Amino acid sequence: MAGSRRACQRGGVGGSDVIFRRRPARSFPDSGGDLEWLVLERKRQLRRRQRQLWPEAGTGRRDYEGLFFIINEVFHLGGGPPHLIKALTSSPMKRKHQLISDTFQVKKRRLVLGSEPLEQEGPEAVESALQFLASLFPRKLFEDFLPPLILRHQIYSLVKDRTTVDRHLSQLKDEGRIRMFQHGFDADTFVVAFTDNYKSKVLEFTSGKDFDRTVRKFLDSVLSSCPDISFDKRRMVREFGFSDAEITQLVNAGVLTVRDAGSWWLAVPGAGRFVKCFIKGRKAVLSMIQKAKYKEVLLSDLQNRRAPSAVKLGLPYHIHDLIGAQLVDCVPTTSGTLLRLADD
Repeated sequence: MAGSRRACQRGGVGGSDVIFRRRPARSFPDSGGDLEWLVLERKRQLRRRQRQLWPEAGTGRRDYEGLFFIINEVFHLGGGPPHLIKALTSSPMKRKHQLISDTFQVKKRRLVLGSEPLEQEGPEAVESALQFLASLFPRKLFEDFLPPLILRHQIYSLVKDRTTVDRHLSQLKDEGRIRMFQHGFDADTFVVAFTDNYKSKVLEFTSGKDFDRTVRKFLDSVLSSCPDISFDKRRMVREFGFSDAEITQLVNAGVLTVRDAGSWWLAVPGAGRFVKCFIKGRKAVLSMIQKAKYKEVLLSDLQNRRAPSAVKLGLPYHIHDLIGAQLVDCVPTTSGTLLRLADD
């Protein structure tokens, strides 16, 4: 038998040209892959010993006695760091799920520490949503001439109670902290901006121009005392003391836009560029979802896609727009939130 084995090792048996080579012994350098192989091999050895000592625990069902036995064996063999003990006492599938769970926990911590507010309710949630949405506004796109503009329905994507949103926005408007505008959208679509940002950008826009003095008068007398979003001629003339020529200057400056004969909307100078970019970007993002299979896409997948050239305001800005305007339905799934194109 020994001679036959030596013959096989030398080069063949009975004239055969088949060569049987002995498998070289495996070394265990301190690398990640070999360490993992060593851990799995140690685990197999402990399993075999467990089945020898506790046959009833080797039926495939892991009981607490078998688990404690493995832990004791690890310490008996010299112990080890906690991550090695955890690897020895957990199945590969359990480790995989643990890794997935840890990954999602990291993402949750990033959400908490990042700029996006948590899903909550109340006035604090509304103000937090305003700050977050303002941070999404691309100021550099408009050479920093515009204040951060937020659509009211975008807040609904972050704060589910719409009554709370409307009530607190009305309170902030009455306190003079925000201003609301109607820039040619639907009757229920309003643009929101912080008052301080609005005033500073208006003054920058009109600085050195003929209507600068009239605009300053409007900001000091009207904007500081009246939270309305539109004004009629009677009020502008009698209450605030503006002449027809001054009202015309305000319209030329972009601070007012014509609502109808004898009344004007409060406006953001230069906001026409924003409106064009917004409409084109919304159509582009809706087209992305419409071209997807079943006209639905995972929110995480959409956020990671490269934005088309028409989406100049950024995908996150438009995603909050689509969700808040109810142009898409949010469907919770095991893979995350699914955005499905809403039925007309």
